[in-house]
Amino acid sequence: MGELWSAIAALSGAGAMAVTVAAWWTQHRRTLAVDREATARDAKAAQGRAALVIASAPWTSSRMIHVQITNGGSTAIMDVEVIDVRRHPALPGDSWRLATTSGPNARTACLLQPRESLTAKVELIDGSGEPVSQAAGIGLVVVFRFLDADGQWWRREMGRPPQRYEAQPAV
Repeated sequence: MGELWSAIAALSGAGAMAVTVAAWWTQHRRTLAVDREATARDAKAAQGRAALVIASAPWTSSRMIHVQITNGGSTAIMDVEVIDVRRHPALPGDSWRLATTSGPNARTACLLQPRESLTAKVELIDGSGEPVSQAAGIGLVVVFRFLDADGQWWRREMGRPPQRYEAQPAV
């Protein structure tokens, strides 16, 4: 008879253990789902803040373009850099350079406070090294990057949503 009670006690203990494991597993799955939802919500909010950093690039003369990166957000951004300026449609050998001007001209800014802008005066260069003049049908593509207040790098092409990316360490 004692063996029977021992067996019943063992089965009760095993059943209780199974119920405990099942309850833990259910709670663990709920926690993971909540964490994934919070992570997705945070990522969407970060992208929304990054979308407030915008670029414009009007031609200011027949050959010079003022690329302006503006921080429209509510927090400072850092390490702002104009990565690429090109015409659309692009032609082989096209590139760009900072225009030689009498005033300050840079393609980078260490820090942009809210509502501050970086202006880079640039010229498009064709395959032979000559400046490209503004003409009908020439569109512009501007690509820039920056580091947000949360330490996340963003890359953005003018007119498109920002994309997160991993910055390569300086060599």
